Amino acid sequence: GLIKSSAGRAKFGKAGFGIHMHQARQFGFYSTGWDQLMAIDGGTGNLFVKGAIASRQVYFSAYLDSNARSGAQNPLPMQTVSQNVGNAYDVNTSKFTTPVKGMYLFTMGGCRSEGADWLHWQLMVNGVNANPGGNRGDEAGERAMVSWYWNGNAGSNPSISSYRTIILTLNVGDVVWVQQSGTGRCDNYRSGLEGLLISATF
Repeated sequence: GLIKSSAGRAKFGKAGFGIHMHQARQFGFYSTGWDQLMAIDGGTGNLFVKGAIASRQVYFSAYLDSNARSGAQNPLPMQTVSQNVGNAYDVNTSKFTTPVKGMYLFTMGGCRSEGADWLHWQLMVNGVNANPGGNRGDEAGERAMVSWYWNGNAGSNPSISSYRTIILTLNVGDVVWVQQSGTGRCDNYRSGLEGLLISATF
């Protein structure tokens, strides 16, 4: 039956109302002909839903807007987008601002087309390495980095592709971007950053 619950018994710590059922029973919604649309098991809490559950969609694909983006860039300008569902990526700042708390997947990478020695892209969250951790000082940065190297020999080809995928748990308002360091540049059409909300969390 209908009950009034205290804040101490509630999932979100707020007093309110609810429905109580015995652990040996289930609660459900039905359509015409007793077609069950939804059911909750009183013992396990398992949930059955007949149809699809609509969820918020957030994803983007951003690319280098110019072939002239060489050397140190923070953030690395990516002002061309092919998709920006949820409008969380700002082409003016080249930064993604998290609209909903949850688990996100990011992929950064591209094709280096100019410059000798090392070129690095690093995924940043709120100004720090996106994937901190480890016991060594350089380990935290390398966990969130994609790199290219060319020795500069005339007989070798500087066109090298490299990619890195990172899964992060982000809070609302967290800001994500790519920082570039080293020498050289990447081709604009073949280089960029993609982001996708995998699942929202409370």
